[in-house]
Amino acid sequence: MQDLRERVTAFRAAFARRQAAETVELPGAFIVRDPEFFLSQEHNQLIVDAPDGDLAALSRLAMERFGPRRQCRIAVLDGALGERATSVLATARLRPGHRTRAGP
Repeated sequence: MQDLRERVTAFRAAFARRQAAETVELPGAFIVRDPEFFLSQEHNQLIVDAPDGDLAALSRLAMERFGPRRQCRIAVLDGALGERATSVLATARLRPGHRTRAGP
């Protein structure tokens, strides 16, 4: 089962990269953006693909890189890190409109 989870996680990250018009690499994560679909959270999101990502730093970087967007999606692909993400992102004062999804 672990092998399947790793393969699904790798697929999701690779698919997001291929679909994006632009990617921005960050430590433990990356941002995908597509100005043609400015309002789409699927096409404009922060994806945390490393189990040891610094969520506080990543949420700040995401807000800086996304600029005037009122909402952005932060997808955490590691289940354990995703569990910790909720409180960290709440502490970072991300409004309830921001979404966090944990696990594949």
